[in-house]
Amino acid sequence: MFVEFRTREVIASGGGSSPGYLGLGHAIMPNQFTVIQATIGVLFLLGCAPLPVTVVNPTPLSVTVANPGDIAKAEGIQRPYQAWGDCNYGKPTPGACNFTVTTPPAQRIVIEFASALCVMGADQVIDMSISTTVGDQTAVHHMEGSPGPNGFTRVVKLYADPSTTILFNSVSRNTSNKTSFCSFSLSGQAVSVL
Repeated sequence: MFVEFRTREVIASGGGSSPGYLGLGHAIMPNQFTVIQATIGVLFLLGCAPLPVTVVNPTPLSVTVANPGDIAKAEGIQRPYQAWGDCNYGKPTPGACNFTVTTPPAQRIVIEFASALCVMGADQVIDMSISTTVGDQTAVHHMEGSPGPNGFTRVVKLYADPSTTILFNSVSRNTSNKTSFCSFSLSGQAVSVL
């Protein structure tokens, strides 16, 4: 198959060629047509090649942040928060050790790290948990023992609404021991709520 292409003669006199056509007519074979397309493409690309641009910056300008509190609030970065406490077993019930923290009003607490260590005989702790309230839901978050059977160290993401109670609870197998105790700590952020 080939593509035939003829050009109308513009000159009025035929001058030996077929009337109305330039020459005898020209046929272009498919491989020649591809060469013509490639040549046109290369010429187009060379005409559109990117030119180097040099950017010259003037002396740097200083920026004054007028609302760092708003920026911190938008980024979720608020005030650091931490709490620490301890409890003795047998209070409020035998074999249990409870410690509570009341969250500040108008601030949600985001607990990001929690740890506890209970001083007693090995493998006496059955369960350790942190309870928090968000909305009308109180959730109990059970912590596995780490680094040992009587304590834990955890990176967590727990939330507690303003003016609610964060409860640390540890339960022991030994319900008669009243000299054992646990210490508990948490840290995170206090986020202002409107």
